[in-house]
Amino acid sequence: MCGAHVRTSQNPIAPDEMMCVGTVPITGCAGVFPTGERSFATLCGDGTAMEVALDADGRGHITGHSERFFDPVEDPVTMAGVRWGSRWVFASFEGNAHIVDFAPDTPQVAPAWSLFSEEERGERWRVGGLQHLALHAATGRLFSLVHHDERGSHKAPGQEVWVYDLAQRQQVARFTLPNFMAAYATPQFGVTSGGWFHRTLQRWIPSDGAHSLVVTQDGAPLLFVRNAEVGLVAVLDARSGEHVRNLENAGIAGPTLGVD
Repeated sequence: MCGAHVRTSQNPIAPDEMMCVGTVPITGCAGVFPTGERSFATLCGDGTAMEVALDADGRGHITGHSERFFDPVEDPVTMAGVRWGSRWVFASFEGNAHIVDFAPDTPQVAPAWSLFSEEERGERWRVGGLQHLALHAATGRLFSLVHHDERGSHKAPGQEVWVYDLAQRQQVARFTLPNFMAAYATPQFGVTSGGWFHRTLQRWIPSDGAHSLVVTQDGAPLLFVRNAEVGLVAVLDARSGEHVRNLENAGIAGPTLGVD
């Protein structure tokens, strides 16, 4: 990696002044997960996480590896982790939650726990989507897109959002997602929302679910959820799951969402 592409308050670099001042070999690792003003982590193929620190000039060095916390063959973690202060929360393909704290000199791994009960696993519930996790830091609430499917379907959209209390390590709520395609088609055909034809559209048009979600960090958080192939974003109350409104004409610009 080229360290000069990381700006710091001590050594700000204007975009037109950026240059490569050094490299940090991260062979066998992938992803950049910020852990501090001048540090980041990356996931490695041996099942560990590695942390890299940058000095004031943008030159980096590896500061440490975590212990092995996931099996990269049998149950790898997805790249769609979410930050929780100095910690990062990752979910595995099989629905196991892993939390790594990068505050210590050596990254510390908490015991893994399952997002699904044995009964839910028997019902084939799985994490799904491309940006399938969101986290409200103040309340320690983790939101995950989930769907019914077989192993290997981790990129398939989720039909529901399940909510977890990270402190208690347990599910606390389940939200059903709106029908994105029906909602998108409604204004295109001049259909009145909530009317007979709108309800018919919702029954006739399959609900494909969502690929991505993100949550605001205020005291009344909102969930923004979208299907990557539909040009609108649904807005839900993150506390109740109520469908508040849709942001129409959002365009089709990939699955990734972000909020300020």
